[in-house]
Amino acid sequence: MKKGSRKITSLLSSLLLLITPLIQLEETFASTQSVEYKTDNRESIEDNLRSASNAAKSQATKKYYQAVKDQLSARGVDTSKLNFDQMQNKTVKIIVELAANPAVKQNITPTGSKKSIQRIDQASNKVIDNQASIQKQVESITGNKVRRTYGYLINGFSISAKPAQIAQIKKVAGVKNVTVAKVYHPADSSANELANVQKVWSANHLKGEGMVVAVLDTGIDPNHKDLRLTDPSKEKITPAQGNSFAQTLGYGKSCNDKVPFAYNYADGTSETILDTGTTMHGMHVAGIVAANGSGDDPKTSVQGVAPEAQLLDMKVFSNTSEGATDDDIISAIEDSVKIGADVINMSLGSTSGDVNPKDPEQMALSNAAKQGVIPVISAGNSGLSNSAKGDNVPFYQTEDTSTVGAPGVTPEAITVASSENSSRVTNVTSITDPAGKKLLDKDIAGQLSNKTSFETASGHAFYLAKNGKDGLPGIGKPADFDESVKGKIAVVARGQLAFTEKQDNAKKAGAVGIVIVDNNPNNANQGFSWHEDFPSLGVTTEDGKELIKAIQAAPDTIYTITVSEQQVPNSDSGRMSSFTSFGPTSDLSFKPDITAPGGQIWSLANDNKYQNMSGTSMASPFIAGSTAILVESLKKEGINLSKDQLTKFAKISLMNTAKPMMDLDNKNNVISPREQGSGLIQLDKAVDNRVTATTPSGEGSFALKEIGQNAEMVVTLTNRSNEDVKYTFNNHGGPWTGNDEVNKNTSEVPISGGSLTTDENSVTVPANGKKDVTVHLSLPMSFAQQKFVEGYIGFDSDKAPNLVIPYLGFHGKWGQGKVIDAPSWEKGSVFGGGYFKDGDDNILGTDLAGDDRENQKEAPDFSSDPDKLLSYIKPDTVAISPNNDGHQDYAYPTFYLYRNAHNSQAQIINSTGSVIKTVYKDTSVKKSFYDAEHSSFTTATDGPNLIWDGTHWNAAKGKDVPVVDGVYKYRFSAIPNAADAKAQTQDLTIRVDTVKPKLTNIKLIKRSDGMYLSANLSDNNSGIQNMGILNVTINGVSHNYNLYNDKGDPVSIHPYVTKLVNAQSSSLTPGKNQIEVGVLDNAANYGYTKSLTTVPGKAAKGLALYNLQDKKRISTVTPYVNTSNSTFRVNGSYIRNVYVNGRLGKLDRKGIFSVNVPIPANGVFKFSTDAKGKKLIRTVRTVIAMKLGTISVNDANRTVNTDKKDYELSGSVGPTVKKVTIKGSKTKVLNVEDFAKDRTFKASFDLKYGSNKFTVTATDVDGNISKPVSVTVNTTYDDDPKNQVFFDDGDLDIAATKVITTKTKGFDSRTGMFTISGKLKKPVGTFKIAGDNVSYDPQTLKFSKTVQLPTNGYKSIWIYVADEQGKALVDGSVHFAVDTNLPTLTFKDSAGWQQDNKGDYHFSTLKKPFVLTGSASDNFSGFGVLVNNNVLEVTPQNGVFSVQTGFSVDFSTTLNLIKGLNKFNVSVVDATGNIVSHNLYITYRGI
Repeated sequence: MKKGSRKITSLLSSLLLLITPLIQLEETFASTQSVEYKTDNRESIEDNLRSASNAAKSQATKKYYQAVKDQLSARGVDTSKLNFDQMQNKTVKIIVELAANPAVKQNITPTGSKKSIQRIDQASNKVIDNQASIQKQVESITGNKVRRTYGYLINGFSISAKPAQIAQIKKVAGVKNVTVAKVYHPADSSANELANVQKVWSANHLKGEGMVVAVLDTGIDPNHKDLRLTDPSKEKITPAQGNSFAQTLGYGKSCNDKVPFAYNYADGTSETILDTGTTMHGMHVAGIVAANGSGDDPKTSVQGVAPEAQLLDMKVFSNTSEGATDDDIISAIEDSVKIGADVINMSLGSTSGDVNPKDPEQMALSNAAKQGVIPVISAGNSGLSNSAKGDNVPFYQTEDTSTVGAPGVTPEAITVASSENSSRVTNVTSITDPAGKKLLDKDIAGQLSNKTSFETASGHAFYLAKNGKDGLPGIGKPADFDESVKGKIAVVARGQLAFTEKQDNAKKAGAVGIVIVDNNPNNANQGFSWHEDFPSLGVTTEDGKELIKAIQAAPDTIYTITVSEQQVPNSDSGRMSSFTSFGPTSDLSFKPDITAPGGQIWSLANDNKYQNMSGTSMASPFIAGSTAILVESLKKEGINLSKDQLTKFAKISLMNTAKPMMDLDNKNNVISPREQGSGLIQLDKAVDNRVTATTPSGEGSFALKEIGQNAEMVVTLTNRSNEDVKYTFNNHGGPWTGNDEVNKNTSEVPISGGSLTTDENSVTVPANGKKDVTVHLSLPMSFAQQKFVEGYIGFDSDKAPNLVIPYLGFHGKWGQGKVIDAPSWEKGSVFGGGYFKDGDDNILGTDLAGDDRENQKEAPDFSSDPDKLLSYIKPDTVAISPNNDGHQDYAYPTFYLYRNAHNSQAQIINSTGSVIKTVYKDTSVKKSFYDAEHSSFTTATDGPNLIWDGTHWNAAKGKDVPVVDGVYKYRFSAIPNAADAKAQTQDLTIRVDTVKPKLTNIKLIKRSDGMYLSANLSDNNSGIQNMGILNVTINGVSHNYNLYNDKGDPVSIHPYVTKLVNAQSSSLTPGKNQIEVGVLDNAANYGYTKSLTTVPGKAAKGLALYNLQDKKRISTVTPYVNTSNSTFRVNGSYIRNVYVNGRLGKLDRKGIFSVNVPIPANGVFKFSTDAKGKKLIRTVRTVIAMKLGTISVNDANRTVNTDKKDYELSGSVGPTVKKVTIKGSKTKVLNVEDFAKDRTFKASFDLKYGSNKFTVTATDVDGNISKPVSVTVNTTYDDDPKNQVFFDDGDLDIAATKVITTKTKGFDSRTGMFTISGKLKKPVGTFKIAGDNVSYDPQTLKFSKTVQLPTNGYKSIWIYVADEQGKALVDGSVHFAVDTNLPTLTFKDSAGWQQDNKGDYHFSTLKKPFVLTGSASDNFSGFGVLVNNNVLEVTPQNGVFSVQTGFSVDFSTTLNLIKGLNKFNVSVVDATGNIVSHNLYITYRGI
């Protein structure tokens, strides 16, 4: 199942060193004089401090993340692949549902005939025509045009929108609901044996004849040899009818008897209907449903569950994008029903969905089910939400652990969990010696690199890495390889190093391939994440040790390696797949419904090939095919059921006859219904069954929701056969509850003292009759609150299939469960969140107490002390300084949620408890869970949307202004998705501090062991920066001192006393020495002071030099050097004017001189009181190091032509060069250690097609930088063959959505015409836009094409590029969300207001407080109302643009008036950035 969601939660964000201990010795104090002059180093000291501070903060942030990982490790989490990059939310579409009935309510039977489709379309068009006035209003709100209209299953339309616009659209008369269109991702014959499918084929003669399954996925290759019908005369839809449907619909095509209809909804074309990407997900799914292979070898001939069923190829995923939108999915659902599908399979979804009857997609599925078309949907592949890697092993405790995805949460859908197949087809590796004898007795079923076959390492010997232990080789460090590894296959152990690092080290040492031996015994699934282009084999510990013994016995043997496919037993057979998503839904509705094989499934790939996949994506089509056979059996037997009765009966019969799976690893206890639903499908039982067990409302499961000590369940047994059926009650060992133990596979335990009973253990259900059975659930008083209670009610029979109905309840209050994870400085924090980050993504308030921050280059390992994380952040020092200096002007927090939440918001609270700003609102937020795609835990909120810039509204000025300095609370609140749940809040302290820290009483102190500096440091708000760096510059000699001791603990700063380093002590002279001190506070304010001071023990009068000392090296980068005229500006003080090498330095009124002096070749500076230098004061001898280091670059200043994918840049440098910098698409820096002994260097670069320019410079030991040398490399190798089109418009890209408004350049809002222009990467054979061939200039490769877009709405423009041989290079689309309507904004009770020509309002009032009311609207969902830059209203988004789903929202807010003129602003912002804004000028005439 592909997962993920592309949704804008809100566009309305406010983003817009060791120290010597103090020794008490005899002291002598000197006098100081504070001065202001121009010869200081203020700016360079600030730069120095900020650079050091940023480096320290960056290091602290990295160490913080490491500490979080250590804490998670202490909880048993494998953090080897974990990173902290978070996904960003993107623009979405919305679906507007209207109140009037859709055409489906007219009961036109969808037979699939042309006449039926025409009748449906006529009725649908009538519904759509009646949308006109509402569409117009919604378009006006959003500024967008309707993208797509719906009239059949739902009455509505989609359109581009922002979250802030939804509330407004909802207010439009006739609008029923507005929802955000989600973006989904695809979610894998021994499997048939598990469900007794072959028995149904043979005994019941049912193979899906006359059935049609719509596959909404990535596309199908209709020409695969296994996609065929044995007898086309039994097909439901002929190819001719398929073409007729296409003509009636205006798109699509018929492929053959097996696939009578296909269309690419994602790209809006019929030309590309299969998945040309790497996954071929849809092809695999189609094969599970209905492959009809005729061979005997299961590796080259596949039979699906319903091999004779037909398939509709409803491609909703583009080949160039991983996401599918509600827009396309809803259209595909509607067309599936129109054309005559019996079953719809959707192996797709987004994690942790909510049941929402108003959601357009869930509504479309519900209405499809009411038409007798059965939706089957994968549950998801995210395991438990409290797992560390998306599996069934929790690492922390929480009640709400579900991840079952949308749209699988739709009540009418059959939602499918995954179990493991009994066997799997896998690549096995055979290793044989020259005599043909196998190295091991068996072939190795290990993980293989998929881009470069391990077979390419054939013909070489093996090399065991050195420094191994415990019977395993070394781990693959450079030291584990010697010269003898060259030309051999390295064998290393797993552990410590990343897999890619092991590969790189082996490759660099000369190995031709690598074998990685797992260090974890009994681990069949290695899951190595490595380079796929280096021959690699991953093996188990057991196989690895056998391999090592064999190699040791014959170490230099040359081996032949072959890789082949074999069917092997699956060691996990009989178990649930570890990845299958858990239920229930966030409101305690029962999901998933049933389980089918989804782990290790062998099925189809394009071009008559095959592949192995795992996922609930594979389990879902298994149920879809089974459902088709079940419906076929009902029709074959003439059982007449109405449309919705058919849907319900099929679902309930499959669930009732499923077999609850038992936990093979836990005493054969039952597996939770939250994991497996009703159990593993038994198709033969479902086909034979004619008795159903349901709830009184007709459901196949009991969702008891909140329960007390006792509960009753009435099971209705309905017999549709002509014979009485007798059953015996079976409680399946229940009731059960979950075991809360962490770091172990989740499991069930019986509730001691609990009971599940019935008044009659034996019941008879009369023929064609019903029987109600009351089941009593009782819990002991000792049973804990806040726990699930679950299990199965069974009815066993000797004559009929056994029946089962699962039940699920929650003992306690569902709404009381914790929502927001505690911040990292509080015990109990799981994810270590709650911190603030600045604009550089550094965490604020970090204080790594006890850490050697100067010398510690790598984050320390605190896994043995995870509580150390509690001290890593000092929350009272988190601060911002909103002064627009680019340093901590704003901050935003990071929150993690345990549960889905509604109506979350972020507010700023002042010291009196008043809300002064609302920076964020969202109507729906998902819980945090492990995102396997990004190897990270998802944050519940999009950080930048939570930014606070330290401002609030000033009514007198009519704008946001910085708040007064002080302490504020950043309050985040969220309401769990539960009945009667209350908002839960988390307050974080944040300081606003714009005052610079103070540095006073600067002194030099002479002690017996040397010279000391004393200074008072103070900051009355955020405090001196935790990173603790003080810069002291004495006479131009700079040094950073640490404000903590060698243990990392802060030292006294009242005063701060430190011994000067030798370089500074030796720079002190008689006379006025210049001392400069700089420091930062925790808000990044820069404090600076400077003093002229005499030195204790030295004369008060004398020549003091502030930037020149003996042996100083003067280079081109030395401060005060002017390379244009070769001068050096000398600064200092004396008692009279001074000459420097004959140049006069006049004293200012403070006794300071500054003079530009030609740089002497001999480095000698003579100071005298006369121009001729006879009255000499001092001579300073420096070293002039102005000569640039030498560098020679091969291919310098020329163009190299090649067909290679990489280029090795090389050259040589002179003896003084310390580094070489090479700038290309990436920058590489080579240091001295990277040079060869002969001072030559080389660096390899990947090339991009066309011109690649490299610029090379050399830096010598004195910082001189050589003149740049350039090398240009032109290559014909195409490193990115799928990237062939470069658009002039930077917002255009394949698979990206371009937002268009009336202001968009190149768009005609009257006609909807838009010009797409750009250039191609290289000449191509075919170039099409929107199906039309496009010509381009053969010299410049530029092109231009005008396309038709809606004036409001959504459209995909297909882009196709093929090379001269006809191979497709680009096959995708550019998406356009067109919104040319502005939002609307009206005010109530506005009589007497005067509106000026700018649209602003002026009026007077005596009311205080003044309540402002009004309404806002937009033509798409997802807009927001801002009052004084505070988020007042945010409407939910459905993300659908093909129908206009806008509405209006009423708002009300209280304005606090001051006497006289008040200036306020009210704005409405829609999803595409259209803004309507009015200023209100209110004169308050009260007291």
